[in-house]
Amino acid sequence: MKKYGLFIFMIILLLTSCAPLDASVAKTDSSAVVKQEQAKQAENQSKYVGDTPNMGSNITTLERTNLRKRMENWNDPNKIGYIYEIGQNGNIIAFYTIKGKVSSLNSYLTGSETIVKDPNCDPAKYEGGTCSSLLMESPDFDGSYGNNGSGIFFFLTDGTYMEWNGLYQLSDQPMKLSAEPLMTYDAKEK
Repeated sequence: MKKYGLFIFMIILLLTSCAPLDASVAKTDSSAVVKQEQAKQAENQSKYVGDTPNMGSNITTLERTNLRKRMENWNDPNKIGYIYEIGQNGNIIAFYTIKGKVSSLNSYLTGSETIVKDPNCDPAKYEGGTCSSLLMESPDFDGSYGNNGSGIFFFLTDGTYMEWNGLYQLSDQPMKLSAEPLMTYDAKEK
């Protein structure tokens, strides 16, 4: 029954997010439309959180509980973890002891898009003198544009920065290996 509810929710979300704007909404500033959509999403999320709260109630979902436990476990800059990089043939390429959490190369501190006024718009040509806005790609902090490659990054216990773009296994306890990794690094904690 829960699967059907989730399926129906996803269909409704898809339909509402893809529905064409009516003429009155199309004439408004796009930031107002964005705010309306965000308010609808917040209202929906509030309902779902109310239906399945994650704290302070006897009603909860195991998925939300697991997500909360994962965040509590890894949201510690001094957390020691163990990452095993796996090659395409299943061999362990490398094994590292890490400090902190593994992060996606496509995580950013700022949004990837921003709303700007259309620089080619002449307000005198539009009813009400209002120009539309455009959704533009935002630059990263270094001023560059585009996406990073797929993969993860992490820091070893000595502060060494590492990236990996393949399969990996992460654990907060070391695992017993049946074969030595192909590559090792002897990190000294700072």
